[in-house]
Amino acid sequence: MVFALCSAGASANTNAVIYATDVTAKPGDTVKVEVVLDFNPGINTLRLFVDYSSECFELVSSTDGGILGQSTYSKELSAKPYVLYWTNSSKNDFTKNGVLATLEFKVKKSVSSGGYPITLSFKSANDCINSKLAPVLAELDNGVITVQNEQDSALSSSVTSNNDSDSSLPELSSNPNTVSKEPQNVQSTQSNIDSETATSNTLGEQSPVTSQEQIGDENGVNIWLVLGLAVLGVIIVAVIVLILKKKLLAK
Repeated sequence: MVFALCSAGASANTNAVIYATDVTAKPGDTVKVEVVLDFNPGINTLRLFVDYSSECFELVSSTDGGILGQSTYSKELSAKPYVLYWTNSSKNDFTKNGVLATLEFKVKKSVSSGGYPITLSFKSANDCINSKLAPVLAELDNGVITVQNEQDSALSSSVTSNNDSDSSLPELSSNPNTVSKEPQNVQSTQSNIDSETATSNTLGEQSPVTSQEQIGDENGVNIWLVLGLAVLGVIIVAVIVLILKKKLLAK
């Protein structure tokens, strides 16, 4: 609750209470916030400034409660802050308690879950006075629009579910013997990997030599095969020549 005194030189002994009601809504809803006057000692003129988050809410209407006489509000509903103003030419004070004004807000669809204040304030020393122009001591209490976004709730539930899943993982044993075994297993596994790697490297280094030897052997066989065929060809040619000579001599 905010304590507000309309004049620095006030000596009034009476207190008024002005507050905005709290409401709950979802994105896209339209809600009504009442500005209420209580413990009214007698007020003739009152000017009240209402502020809120225009990124989250849109003021769509304002309705006077009719307990403080003639009212004049901001001409534009989009005015920030929005001004509620009651001023009377009568020398009489208004002493009723009740709803000063009802403000209707549209909750924008993009609003996240949370509490958003509707702030009430005075701006000058003469914002709350009686018919004798004496200041009236007032206490201002801000209201809150609590937004409940179902998408935020679903996301929160998903995160909670993930955290629960994490908590189900087995915990490390506090036994020092158990802890000491884990590095040994790691070292054994690493030794196996190193052994396999060394074997692979050895095989990789020997492979080129083996291939070259195989190629040399194949080349040697091919050479002997060619030489054998050449000798056979020479023998065949010689035999043919001898046969031809014998036929010529026989004639």
